[in-house]
Amino acid sequence: MAERPLFRRLRAKAGVILPGLIVLALILLLQGVGVPAIDRAGALLFDSYQRAKPSPYRDAGVKIVDIDDETLRRLGQWPWPRTGIAELTQRLSDAGAANIVFDIVFSEPDRTSPARLADRVVPAWRILSGAMSDAALGRSFEGRIVLIGTGAQGLHDTISTPLEERELGVMVHAQALEQIITGEFLEQPD
Repeated sequence: MAERPLFRRLRAKAGVILPGLIVLALILLLQGVGVPAIDRAGALLFDSYQRAKPSPYRDAGVKIVDIDDETLRRLGQWPWPRTGIAELTQRLSDAGAANIVFDIVFSEPDRTSPARLADRVVPAWRILSGAMSDAALGRSFEGRIVLIGTGAQGLHDTISTPLEERELGVMVHAQALEQIITGEFLEQPD
């Protein structure tokens, strides 16, 4: 019986097709099992897509008060007395902030009073020193959700992200909050 031409061509190309199918099946199997190297490769590919064509920023009413190096230079080392944190919170509340969220670990006791409690990023020293008037505070914070976090290098609340080598931990939380509010999430393609 004569062999059909299609089968003859497939048999001739089996040396090329078969290894490719085996590699493809192996990759699919490893991805299905959840091998970290395959997952990491997928995450790196997703990160490169985000760098190449990032989603445009959309203001969702979230502001950041940054306790940065300049704030610490002007107002003193961390941790601050709870009265200073209370004053910062009160000024933001008086300015009309809708919510105030802390991305700070208050792990150390208050040394002084244990019984007492950029356009987008505002250093805490500007609020506490009076560099921002009450009217400016109102314009900047009224009706907004405010996150207070630590951006000073010595406080170690910076992380590396796919888009930034050094990103404030509070900025990551702000971005997550904005995504929740706007309903626009970074989604990794399947």
